[in-house]
Amino acid sequence: MSRIEKISASNVKITDLHEYNEMVNLHSSANNLIGKNYTTPNILYPATKQKDHPWEYAINSYGFRGLDWTLKKGPAFFGCSCTFGFGVETPVSELLAKKLGVDVIPNLGAPGAGFVSIIKLFSAFTRLHPVSDAIIMLPGPDRVFLPEYHLASKSWIHRNFILNYVRGDKKFFKKVVSIFNDDVSASYLSDYIDWANEIAKNRGITIHWGSWNIDTIEFLAQKNIDATIFRNDLDKATDGAHPGPKCHEELSNVIYDKLTDNIKGSIIK
Repeated sequence: MSRIEKISASNVKITDLHEYNEMVNLHSSANNLIGKNYTTPNILYPATKQKDHPWEYAINSYGFRGLDWTLKKGPAFFGCSCTFGFGVETPVSELLAKKLGVDVIPNLGAPGAGFVSIIKLFSAFTRLHPVSDAIIMLPGPDRVFLPEYHLASKSWIHRNFILNYVRGDKKFFKKVVSIFNDDVSASYLSDYIDWANEIAKNRGITIHWGSWNIDTIEFLAQKNIDATIFRNDLDKATDGAHPGPKCHEELSNVIYDKLTDNIKGSIIK
């Protein structure tokens, strides 16, 4: 497979989806855990910063949080570290699974991911795994997707740049931020949302758009999309920044109410 085919969401295999989850994939690669189920106390930060909680993150064999997927049709979550559930023991996907009485709801939350990575992952996953409803929680529109191909490993790194979170060369980071201004980001985001909606239409999927970011919520409103708000003001996760357990519980209740009308008769008995 050529390097161009490898970066295409239409060609990726289900066993290679972990590459879209950059932060977790780096951790898995460094510890020789690709393709394995494992638990870990830390993903992005040193374990010492998370020593206050007794639980660990469960990573499945596909490289995402939670149990292995059942390949049964149902809802799935897509988003960034907030959807992943950074700093919380039980993320929204697991809370919703309990409410629906199912074993697992796929959690495709990828820490650090921007809207391009998230929607590319949505495109790839829904081609490989049956999905009834896609809950897509977008981050702020200022995150930049800058993939990099490594000749040695013949693989892509799905790298994302986040405003105010400098990675690597500072001069290069500043250039990236200066080029991908608000207008450029808005143009890309609008087209990617339209692409996702077309995919959903063709695959019989209902998308529930949402965000924790006020700019993204306002942007979705301009596209006549009634976005679900992922609140982050009820409490905080163990890192003091991400949405806490109460926020995840509140979101699970909101999504449950939306889904009971859409999937009644398929999952809800």
